[in-house]
Amino acid sequence: MSLYQLIELHGTELVSALILDTPNQQDQAPMNYEVIHKAIMKYVRKDGQLVLCATRSPALKAYEAGAHVIELDGTKLLTEKGFGEVKANFDDVFA
Repeated sequence: MSLYQLIELHGTELVSALILDTPNQQDQAPMNYEVIHKAIMKYVRKDGQLVLCATRSPALKAYEAGAHVIELDGTKLLTEKGFGEVKANFDDVFA
């Protein structure tokens, strides 16, 4: 987080989205998980993009209120129909 924040504050280039894969590694205690999420919400700029991969938890309630939440269906992010739609968008880019 510190490095990302320094880049945001002092960098001269476009800052990419911050992607965090489940901050709940090794099943943190609920209190620690809440502290982690409060820190994330505090330090990620309001005009920035955050992709947070997480499991459901009461600690996420405040974050979810202002987020665009994508629910996975079982073991896949994209269904066959959804994949076709996304692929069609990229076909033009990589043609």
